Amino acid sequence: MATQQAVGRRFLPELLVTNDTMILKTIDAHTAGEPLRLIVEGFPRL
Repeated sequence: MATQQAVGRRFLPELLVTNDTMILKTIDAHTAGEPLRLIVEGFPRL
């Protein structure tokens, strides 16, 4: 079983994992066979 830190490094290698917790609300879908993940809450507005 992968740890949270290992998962973070795998998908976001530049992510610095600390003891702080970030909770994201996402919508996962497939669009024309391609994966799509929308972050709808918990991340700074771009």
